[in-house]
Amino acid sequence: MVRGDAVERLGALAPDVDPVSALLRIGLQSGIAQQPVPEYTMTGRQWGLVRSQADADTFQKVWLSRHARAANFFAPTLALADRGAAALMSRTAGRKLGHLGILAIAAIFGVAAGIAGWFWVPAAGFTLCAVSFLLVRVARSLGRIKMIGRGRQRKRFEAGDVIDFMLDLLLIGLTWVAAASADRIGTLLAAASLILILRLGMRLPLGKWKIFLGDRPLLAAILAASVMNLQFLTVLQALTLIAILAILLDSLKPRITQA
Repeated sequence: MVRGDAVERLGALAPDVDPVSALLRIGLQSGIAQQPVPEYTMTGRQWGLVRSQADADTFQKVWLSRHARAANFFAPTLALADRGAAALMSRTAGRKLGHLGILAIAAIFGVAAGIAGWFWVPAAGFTLCAVSFLLVRVARSLGRIKMIGRGRQRKRFEAGDVIDFMLDLLLIGLTWVAAASADRIGTLLAAASLILILRLGMRLPLGKWKIFLGDRPLLAAILAASVMNLQFLTVLQALTLIAILAILLDSLKPRITQA
């Protein structure tokens, strides 16, 4: 690393001087300590000299592919959100908006979902929830990429976690609106049980498929479709049963193999 005041000395040299060798000579004359760089860091594009915008774009793509790890397609909407975040990160408009700006938009969609529920339009409420969950995932992916770039660790609690939790509560509340009047208590309990199972499942040491349990945009979209098809309670019970069976089968897999 060469100090900025030493780099400024390049401006006093002739225009036809090779900047790389000149900067090396200035660094050595300034008494800057040398640190050898392993060969693999150069061949793996971890370090390199950016000579043009094309070089900068290439290094940016390599860096994003290394650090912007997207969810697998067991959770399709989360996988799309993560890839969308990486695409936004490579654009100036996306970097200016930032993860906090996207979180603010997600919060607006969440409020709109609550308003839809207040006016007894559950299908619109679930759809708006799906969009809000999707934006929260994009924002969290953007924030994670930025923290990696700055060498920081993820905070224990973030604004995205709070919005996610509030949206889960909103999903449960919307089930009250979506249910038939005679089934509202049972539907509310079923929805609360499903969210609890999904949250607990994400904390268990399950296989790679467990990311599916956290795919809230997909869940909200399924609930919106079930409201329009008048099969809401049936779909809710089926989703709960599927989640329980999947967790149990994955947990029992080692025992089955040993037997």
